[in-house]
Amino acid sequence: MKFIYGEEEFFIDHYIKTIQNDFNNLTDKYIFEEDTNIQDIFNILTSVNIFNEKRLLIIKNSPLLFCTKNQQNIETFINILENLTSDIEIIFSLYIPKLKQFKPSNLFLFLEKKAEVKKFLKVNEQDLTKFIKKYVQINNSDIEEQAINKIIQTIPKNLFLITSTLDKFIQTNKIIKVEDIENQNEIFYENVEWITNDSLLKNQNLQQFYKKILYQLDFGISPRNIVAQIINIFSIAMDILSLKKQNTFKEISALLNIHEYRLKLIYQFLEQHNTDFIEKQILFLSKLDIDIKQGNLDENIALNYLILNLFRTVDKEYDK
Repeated sequence: MKFIYGEEEFFIDHYIKTIQNDFNNLTDKYIFEEDTNIQDIFNILTSVNIFNEKRLLIIKNSPLLFCTKNQQNIETFINILENLTSDIEIIFSLYIPKLKQFKPSNLFLFLEKKAEVKKFLKVNEQDLTKFIKKYVQINNSDIEEQAINKIIQTIPKNLFLITSTLDKFIQTNKIIKVEDIENQNEIFYENVEWITNDSLLKNQNLQQFYKKILYQLDFGISPRNIVAQIINIFSIAMDILSLKKQNTFKEISALLNIHEYRLKLIYQFLEQHNTDFIEKQILFLSKLDIDIKQGNLDENIALNYLILNLFRTVDKEYDK
């Protein structure tokens, strides 16, 4: 019995495919999606296997892993799993970001204790660099460091999308160069998770900055999260100011877990703005964040205040 879950759907899918390949010779293989009737799963698990042939069941994103309403079905499932026969290999998978709200059910907690668990965390930018290098090398190709930086800068942090892009160049190029990424036919707007921060760090004008915010909003990122992102980037800038006195560029990148490309952007930003400016922004934005959390300020209005303040046209009365 295996339980595969986490925040990277690419790795979850890849791991399941690897397991499926190990059972290639099986004739009895079942894949159940999240909308499968639970009774169909129960029927297969409890059916008599006359010839004692091995069976493989893959259950993807079952609501019973995160829904606490169907307690009877959850307890029934746990009871079946506790008495599972050796001829059944069962794999559960759960992609957590797909859920608007996540609270582990008793079935989830049972699997964490009893199953062979594989958890995949969200890939950060440093791990993404390693992933891209390894993926290219496994496919008997190579990639320039600048090309990796360009991918991280311009392609949304979606491993399906990144590997699909790499595959196009691996087929024709022995070495993937930065020019290949720049000249690709598919143009992505930038990494959606960093698009507003990058616009700020590059000192883009109000119109460009506002376009990036609209892009994030269209992508489903809430105004409150955008405010939090900007607070975070200013906080990181303050950390860098204190660290750069005694640490090298690479050491700071490792300490703060920030990709060198983005760290370079923050360095350039710090050269153009003094400590006083950054501290004032943190204080102002922290006040916005508190007002949002306490329900004193609508998050959309807060986002407008953020934009106005950054471009020095904020209503002074709010800043008092």
